Amino acid sequence: MRDAGEGPEVAMLRWGLIPSWAKAAAIGRRLANARAETAAETPAFRAA
Repeated sequence: MRDAGEGPEVAMLRWGLIPSWAKAAAIGRRLANARAETAAETPAFRAA
């Protein structure tokens, strides 16, 4: 649920991070979580 200004509403949403280097928005679905062991080497999380 989200607040649409006039109260809560039900809506389908997508979750994920779309990095600036991504060529397609679909990559965001695979980047919702990071492992602490590999976050420093993964391009999407390296700068963070």
